[in-house]
Order: sequence, then structure tokens, then C-alpha cells
Amino acid sequence: MWAALILLISNIILLVLLLGDRRKKPDKGRREAFEMIARELKMTEQQKKQYREMREAHFKQIKPLVDSVKKLKTGLYSMMKDGVVDETKVQFLAGQIGQMQSGIEQEMFHHFRRVRTIFNQEQQPKYDSILIRMIQRDRGRKDSSGKSR
Repeated sequence: MWAALILLISNIILLVLLLGDRRKKPDKGRREAFEMIARELKMTEQQKKQYREMREAHFKQIKPLVDSVKKLKTGLYSMMKDGVVDETKVQFLAGQIGQMQSGIEQEMFHHFRRVRTIFNQEQQPKYDSILIRMIQRDRGRKDSSGKSR
């Protein structure tokens, strides 16, 4: 139960980070996030270049995994309209989604660790703090009592 909830939350975070706000220009959210990180960390031009290169490589690597998760979810949720649902198939698809999501989370973890290496000892704690804030960002969602978090 908890594992499924954690996977769902991490998947939502991943999609938010990858896709940003669709009402904005496609890269505007990423650009704003990058500018905020660069400003807070006082990144050098060399660090900015390395960061962009690492981020681009990461997105290229992770995109097929994200696309596969979307495809599996489409298959899973398209079964809702069926009169009789094959629970074995539901369990199988949910398991596949969980495994792929786990792979995505592991790759993201390693990516963020690699990125951390481009920063000096003064910047690293700030980077760690920014990363935690990004992961914990709720975007105005409400808790179970209806209150904003």
C-alpha cells in the first residue's frame, strides 16, 4: 500500500519536473528553475555549461522510460471501461509500472548525485537544500482535511 502511494507521488513529481506547466512555453519552467538554481548557488559559467549538458543527457536517457510508463498506464486505465476486468492483468501492469518507476527514481537519484559533483564544498549544501525543496514542493495541493499545505 505505502509502496504504491510512494510510487504514485514520485511519478507525479517526475511528470511535474519533466513537463512543467503546459500553459507556459515548453522550456520556460525548466529555464526558470535553472536560473533560480544558478542564482542561489552563484554558479560559474563553466558550472552552468556542465549543468546544461548533464541535464540534457539525463532527459534523453530518461524520456524512453517515462514514455513506457505512460504507455503502460494508458493500457491499465483503458481497462476501466471493460465490463469485466482481468485482475491478473491489472496486477501485472501495475507491477510493470512500479518496476519502471523504480528505475526512473534510481536514475534520477544518480543524476542528481552526478550533478552535485560539479559544485564546490560551499555550494553543495545549498544544492542539497534546493533539491529537497523541489522534491517536497506541493504546488498548492490540499491535505485530506481540505487545508492548503
